Amino acid sequence: MTSFHQPGNRVASAAIRGYVYQFDRTIIEILQASRDSVVTVEGCEDIDIDNGILPESIQCKYLASAKYSLAGLRDVILPMLQSFNDGRRWQYRLYAHYADGRQAPTALTLQDLKISLTETKRKSAETIEHYKDFSEEVLRDFVRHFTITSGNSIESQKQEVLAALSEKMFATLEDSKDLHYGNAIAYVMDLAMRPTEDERKIKKGEFIEQVNKRKMLFTRWQEEVLGRTRIAKMMRSRLKTSRSLRPTNRRTLVVNGRDAAQNGRVREIAHLIEILATEHYGPGRLHSAKPWTVVVEGADSDVGALKVSLINEGIVFNDGYESIAFSPEIFDTPPVINVNGSKIRSASHSIRIVGSDTYIKYMHELKSPHVIVSFSHASPACYSSDKVPYEFHLRSTNTEEMIHILRAST
Repeated sequence: MTSFHQPGNRVASAAIRGYVYQFDRTIIEILQASRDSVVTVEGCEDIDIDNGILPESIQCKYLASAKYSLAGLRDVILPMLQSFNDGRRWQYRLYAHYADGRQAPTALTLQDLKISLTETKRKSAETIEHYKDFSEEVLRDFVRHFTITSGNSIESQKQEVLAALSEKMFATLEDSKDLHYGNAIAYVMDLAMRPTEDERKIKKGEFIEQVNKRKMLFTRWQEEVLGRTRIAKMMRSRLKTSRSLRPTNRRTLVVNGRDAAQNGRVREIAHLIEILATEHYGPGRLHSAKPWTVVVEGADSDVGALKVSLINEGIVFNDGYESIAFSPEIFDTPPVINVNGSKIRSASHSIRIVGSDTYIKYMHELKSPHVIVSFSHASPACYSSDKVPYEFHLRSTNTEEMIHILRAST
């Protein structure tokens, strides 16, 4: 995978930029569609919009290093023309950004179309007139159904997306940038990868609802597009605004502790858990608060070394007697607390900790969490047998990053 760069200096590959441009345009088209229009992502073209009156198929191209030419349209037009000839008499549009922002014509003449579809092979000098595969009537009719829109730069279009999200979500530009944009592009990407065309259909209302409540899950592709710093900021913002880490929720954290005993990460992971056991729960907190559950991925030796480190730091934990005979009932038992008014004065344990193998084996017998935060490679869905209201996922082995995200979110 391409290495990450600092914001502002980060330049994605041409292929990535092309996908970002297409997905950004898809977001705009969905948000601008009428209420009853059905938008298909990766349908006949990149974006199909069926409004029941004048349906349209749109092909998106980000050609920042190319100049407009009729010959350059050939590969775009031929599939459209074939579809049109086969009876799909929709409107067809090319939405393209060319080098130096050069403006393409909005329409083609019949002669333009024939020039575009005339190909001369370089090696053999053979001339292929692709337009002769279609009747004159079809060519004339297609010209009336084909348009070109000169698109803005990728940076300007991004601002269009943010403005559209702000308007439809009734949000500020900052919220759209930090919260909604990542969800929107992730959802469009998810739609694009679904196997059947019916599964790739969406209406504006459904899209807005999904983006507004979408779980904060990040893929490597999104990290390439959005940048690590932006993703971490988005995660902090969503955790904070959702109030999913409030003390009364059952909170589960998944961390990667593989080889921690060998690579010296035991103490730093223990420090993270110590913060959850002291700053997020315990003396001074409301008596209604619940301790975190920490699921550690790793070998028994890694989990064991982590528990020893917590004991050395005086952190009392509940592990359900994992190393003897794990008991889901004991693991789920709330701490016995002494209170001072409405606040906790002391608790029999301040954290739950268990290895991932044990947790997965018994999770059907455990109480389902309200929120799962996974900093491992595994999705939060791997650690829940029920539908969890809040799921957050960011691959990370940087303990300082994890602490910063969790501290800033409470």
